[in-house]
Amino acid sequence: RWIAIACFTEAEWQALGTVAGHPGWASEPRFSTLAGRLAHQDALDAAVSEWTRAQDAYDAMHRLQRAGVPAGVCQTAGDRCDHDPQLAALEWLTEVTGTKIGRWPIAEVPVKMSESPAYIGGRIDRGAPCYGEDNHYVYGELLGMSSREIEELAAEGVI
Repeated sequence: RWIAIACFTEAEWQALGTVAGHPGWASEPRFSTLAGRLAHQDALDAAVSEWTRAQDAYDAMHRLQRAGVPAGVCQTAGDRCDHDPQLAALEWLTEVTGTKIGRWPIAEVPVKMSESPAYIGGRIDRGAPCYGEDNHYVYGELLGMSSREIEELAAEGVI
């Protein structure tokens, strides 16, 4: 598993070493300054990779984040759907029912409004309609056409 780690400050760099169990990285001459870390980035990458290889990616991410180090697991689609606590808290997925496919998870509208909540499928718990599936609703209920008028349009190939 890949984990992205970024240290923008000396404090973050020192925290990375502490979390990794290598506080000596910060005082090692080739890593003690930003210039040194840049000059020896292959060796630094090898050292950090050796540490991360033995870690659970999510556990390492959480420990680094708690220590103030920007870190994130490079997630798969399954990770985002099933394991990401931040996305779960945002209720980013919703399940809708499609006429032909049944229940299916899809990304919800990212904006949450208290007075006029939006739902990705329009009406709650409904996926996109199949071609022509809503003709009676649109032409009949919304436009006021009779069932006979709708059937005539369908027979003529208009709808």
